[in-house]
Amino acid sequence: MSLFKQLLLAISLFMMIVFSGNFIVTLESSRNQSNNQLLSHAQDAATALNSCA
Repeated sequence: MSLFKQLLLAISLFMMIVFSGNFIVTLESSRNQSNNQLLSHAQDAATALNSCA
């Protein structure tokens, strides 16, 4: 295998690893944001129900 092909393969693998890591981090951040939003809505609903009683 030529040096050019080896470099191309190494760079491609590196880019795939970086993009995969970025995707996982973004997905986890999105999941945490959704959980925090749901918790906030649940707290607002509980407060509203408590004030009606």
